[in-house]
Amino acid sequence: MKLVEAEQKWQRSEAERMSAARRAWELEKEDLARENDHQRSIAEQLADQLAALKAATESKNSQLSELKKIAGEIDRCLLLARSEWQSEVARLEAAGWELPSCLKDSGSSSNRTS
Repeated sequence: MKLVEAEQKWQRSEAERMSAARRAWELEKEDLARENDHQRSIAEQLADQLAALKAATESKNSQLSELKKIAGEIDRCLLLARSEWQSEVARLEAAGWELPSCLKDSGSSSNRTS
């Protein structure tokens, strides 16, 4: 009888140990699932932030491109105005007008600042 009792006691002990191990494993799985969800949430937030940064960068690049076009147009207009100014000065001088030197040099002073 003692052998049977000892075997039953061992079986109960093993069953309790296995049950405790299953509970510990279930807790570990729950912890891992929570950590996985947390990491996924962080990854989604980072992906959203990256998408927003990419959109902002694209917008800034578009604005920069537009500003470069505007600057090019301004330069073209300034060159045209300078050319017209020089032509008008030359025409007036050819007609015998004596212009002050500040009017003759106005185009070259802008070159010094460029």
